[in-house]
Amino acid sequence: MSLNVPSITPLSKNALVTLQKRYLFEGETPEDLFRRVAKHIATAESLETREYWEQQFMDLMWPVPKFLPNSPTLRNAGTGQGSMSACYVLSPQDSLENIYEVVTHTAMVQKWGGGTGHGLSLLRRKNAKIKSTQKKALGPLGVLKILSESSKQITQGGFRSGANMAQLSCSHPDIFSFIHCKDDDNSLENFNISVQVTRDFMDAVDNNGEWD
Repeated sequence: MSLNVPSITPLSKNALVTLQKRYLFEGETPEDLFRRVAKHIATAESLETREYWEQQFMDLMWPVPKFLPNSPTLRNAGTGQGSMSACYVLSPQDSLENIYEVVTHTAMVQKWGGGTGHGLSLLRRKNAKIKSTQKKALGPLGVLKILSESSKQITQGGFRSGANMAQLSCSHPDIFSFIHCKDDDNSLENFNISVQVTRDFMDAVDNNGEWD
């Protein structure tokens, strides 16, 4: 797609390239994009004030951006497709049925342009016994790999790869494996990982104490 921009623009070359690659539709200029977004956002206002708020939003974004909305809004606003929210939290419970329900919901959210966050602290540790089947649990990392593999198959909203965050409590038995799960720099490349810490944990750090 050729970049359709006016001969004089306040945006840098890098900004124009980013807009072209990620956000502009065929034949759309950067000013058209921001007008599309402003017009759609203003539909939340009353008919009497809609035109006023459209211009207020437009002035924030163009010609010198003072504020920019998130990627799904820039891409999807005014198109009738996709989501304008960037982040959804989908945390699995400790059952196989719910784990795969979360996998399905994650896939659908990413299909429509949203990113997903997953709290994994409710999952039992790896190799814990499952009484109902006499088998062993996957653990948080096993579930994380399932979510990651599913995400690889989906282009998020048609314009970017699936984006995910996983979190695990500092008290979880598998926390050390979780901390090191990306050490090879090739695993779980579509996930950011974060450790959830508590006040008690930070007090132990401050006092050079022990942590179970």
